[in-house]
Amino acid sequence: MIYAFIPARSGSTRLVDKNFLLLKDKRLFEWSIKTANDSGEVNKIIFSSDSNKYIEYANSINLNKDLIIDKRSSSNSSTNTRIYDYLKGDFLENNEFLTDEDFILMLLPTQPFRKVEDIHNIVQLSKTTPVSYTHLRAHETRGN
Repeated sequence: MIYAFIPARSGSTRLVDKNFLLLKDKRLFEWSIKTANDSGEVNKIIFSSDSNKYIEYANSINLNKDLIIDKRSSSNSSTNTRIYDYLKGDFLENNEFLTDEDFILMLLPTQPFRKVEDIHNIVQLSKTTPVSYTHLRAHETRGN
């Protein structure tokens, strides 16, 4: 099973409520949810947040895939908490649905321009390459 893990904490200090701001016609985290939903690779979407407002909004988005809510504590949502550490620690230790065979694809809200094809390519790469990845980032060089 392939899960998209989308973290969206509410405590941004430089740009208040950054993950809830509108970008065109969608909230910043909504772009990641919609892309995961449109992907043929992702089976279920995990939305992780400390904010009841964010969670309520995420639950209102019309999806054709299951949305699992991970309500994070304030201690797991501080500016000092790295999301990857939370995912590898408390989240993996305290969930009841993931198995060792499951694949977790973290989609950060701050990368709203990813495409369904990007998700497909990353999943295919993970299936064909005998290396365990912890981070993959798409990079495109554009000419002048």
